[in-house]
Amino acid sequence: MPKKKPRLSAECLEQLHTWVHANCPCALENKQFLPGLWAIVEDEVDQAVVAAKRECFQKLNTPSSQ
Repeated sequence: MPKKKPRLSAECLEQLHTWVHANCPCALENKQFLPGLWAIVEDEVDQAVVAAKRECFQKLNTPSSQ
């Protein structure tokens, strides 16, 4: 089974852009910068996992053409 390359959604990219833009140029001095960045990416991963599970479940419940 070929693996898909992970891609960030447009919403996630926009959130990352907004977060970095709001916290730069001194982002690394802000103690909330990296945890906030992590939270944005973690939300994206959680949504991707849910979508993948949903897709697998739908495939299991779809009658075969045999």
